[in-house]
Amino acid sequence: ELQPVSERREPLTESYWPASQDSQLYPVTCGSVLRASATRWPDKVALVDPGEEGRPIRRWTYAELLAEAEKVANLLAARFPKGTHVAIYAANCPEWVFVQFGAALAGMVLVTVNPACNTAELAYILRQSRSRAVFHQQSWRGTEMGAVVDEAAARERLEIALKVNID
Repeated sequence: ELQPVSERREPLTESYWPASQDSQLYPVTCGSVLRASATRWPDKVALVDPGEEGRPIRRWTYAELLAEAEKVANLLAARFPKGTHVAIYAANCPEWVFVQFGAALAGMVLVTVNPACNTAELAYILRQSRSRAVFHQQSWRGTEMGAVVDEAAARERLEIALKVNID
């Protein structure tokens, strides 16, 4: 029984929530949901880039989104085994979604990196995550992202087997 914090006599020392057994789990993946959506609604709009900062508004249907994700998946699957860690070092953009679904379709582990990370922080994340590929934007808020990736990899003597500019 839960008690208000003011009535607790002993401090809480562990966090536990028992698994719910009242609903069935379904064997689906992000990739399978995208494929099913592209089959069911191929011409429906799935993704919209609002065109901020002078860029034109862009739209992708479910079929187009799947096609873009499959390009990323094929690129990754041709170079790496399933389970490989790949990083994305970018701000929110449609290409981020392509990479996310592409990594899922290829069976990769996606490591998301805040675009505000500096070289030392990126180097730490890439080393700790054992990322073998980095997808990045050309630049973000005046920072040349590709140069930061190169410097981070050199600093840690990391072997980044694939570096892709997503712009």
